[in-house]
Amino acid sequence: LTLPPAVGIVSVSWSPKGKQLATVRSDGSITQYKPDLKEAKTYQGPNAGTLDPVSIFWISTYEFLVGYKEKGGADSRPGLWLVKGSKAGPTQYFFYDDVCYSMGEDRHKRFESLMVPEWNKVIVCSANSLELAVLAQNQDSWSHGILEDSGRAEIPLPKSKKEKYPAGMVLNLTAQRETKVGEDFEAPSPLLHILSSAGVLVSFSCVNTKPGSQDLCHPAPELPQENVRKGVISYPMVAKETTSNTLPPPTYEESKPKADLFAKPAGVGGGGLFSKPIESGFFSKPATTSLDTTASSPLAAAFKQPEKSLTADSLTAGKPFGGFGSTATSTGGGI
Repeated sequence: LTLPPAVGIVSVSWSPKGKQLATVRSDGSITQYKPDLKEAKTYQGPNAGTLDPVSIFWISTYEFLVGYKEKGGADSRPGLWLVKGSKAGPTQYFFYDDVCYSMGEDRHKRFESLMVPEWNKVIVCSANSLELAVLAQNQDSWSHGILEDSGRAEIPLPKSKKEKYPAGMVLNLTAQRETKVGEDFEAPSPLLHILSSAGVLVSFSCVNTKPGSQDLCHPAPELPQENVRKGVISYPMVAKETTSNTLPPPTYEESKPKADLFAKPAGVGGGGLFSKPIESGFFSKPATTSLDTTASSPLAAAFKQPEKSLTADSLTAGKPFGGFGSTATSTGGGI
């Protein structure tokens, strides 16, 4: 099944359950398709006619993370919008700007995202930025996580000092080696593998110190051996080095984090900006990384809200990346 080029599809994303497709068209609109490519629902994009779409990621039933840039601006930075529909109500738009701080201009602008539903996190990378970003969900709102310099996942500079950018990323949930956090060892953490535009694979441990957070790692299932076809290519055997003094991996104790990742400081109401950092963590280099044999310490992260939350009726034709139009209204709280 195919759709004609006249439809103008720019980017696609599978639904969380993998049963439908979401697309963003050249006019900025978002359309859901059933498996037979019949349209199920369409949402208008923000600032219709003034933005060019670059990417889309389907978060949940009515939530889409869409990348847009100013129309006709070849050198303009892309920005992320959360498009939040409903079954019958109005569509809402939440602007996050460029959460990855894209700087490179020599690659096609787009965002890629990974959802970690058990932790209510979305990991975002930009095709033109060294850094990755994290969006975190707290009840019905999403916040951009501000990570410390020591805890950011970013592509390292090669010897040439010429910046390289993400070409793709995947989350590995089969890690079995314990993760060193500070002086202690934690349960195995998911590994985020990022392939750079230079062909270098960089790995980071994803550490969640929220009390009671779910352990995501499990052993990889064995592949069935029935009806396996024997290969016709012979590879040279590599002798394994064996030593008599090999030590077993260390054991770990249950972590005792000092604060809840989403706990609000005393006196702060729902939906407000956090007034002080919250002790927590997300990215750290695993002990097995080819770049650094020492694992990073836990991070301190604070979350901020986007400046505005808008409805379709309140948007103006102003430039979104330089501020909102004077008639745009804030709905308070926001995401």
